[in-house]
Amino acid sequence: MKLKKVISVFTASCLLMTIAGCGDSKPDGMPDPFYKAGVQFINVLDQVLDVEMDYETAYNETKLYVDVMEGYKDEDIKYSLIAANAGTIRLNFSPDNLLGYSEKGLTTLLEDRNNFAEDFNVKAREQ
Repeated sequence: MKLKKVISVFTASCLLMTIAGCGDSKPDGMPDPFYKAGVQFINVLDQVLDVEMDYETAYNETKLYVDVMEGYKDEDIKYSLIAANAGTIRLNFSPDNLLGYSEKGLTTLLEDRNNFAEDFNVKAREQ
């Protein structure tokens, strides 16, 4: 009987540790809409890296997320810097930008994505 209880407690502990390690967590104090916009922005970057979305579509898709983040730029300098970074990444998708990701390549996009994702506690991606 004691062995069953020990095994049950061990199994429950393992499950809790597994669940606790899953997913990414919102940084403390970050407004939900800002966080959600940032995560969606990162999802678009991932789609480009996975060659599921072209640069022009990414440029158009990210506008909404950048706009949401820019709405928080007066709340905290950190949010202002993150929003500015998102805007710069977005501009690198522009078909009119001759020095954008079409010239810089996916390696630069991956670096930019991982740096941006760090502010949202989203895991870095490998190539």
